[in-house]
Amino acid sequence: MERCTGSMSTHDEDVALLRAMVEDVRRIRNRTCEPKDRSNPRHHALSMAVSGLLRAADDMQDEDRRSS
Repeated sequence: MERCTGSMSTHDEDVALLRAMVEDVRRIRNRTCEPKDRSNPRHHALSMAVSGLLRAADDMQDEDRRSS
C-alpha cells in the first residue's frame, strides 16, 4: 500500500478522526438500514465504508509504530 506522509501528531489526530467517523457511519447504518444484513445494499455499502476506515486507521497506526 502506498504511504502518505505527515507528522506523527497529525497521524494521531487523523487516526482519531477516522475512528470517530467509524462510529458515525455505524450509527447511520444502524438507524437507517432495515434489514440489518448484507441483503440490504445500503447496509452492505456502509459496512464496507466502516471496514475501509478501520483499515486506513490501523495502517496509519502500524506505520507510526514502524517508524518509531
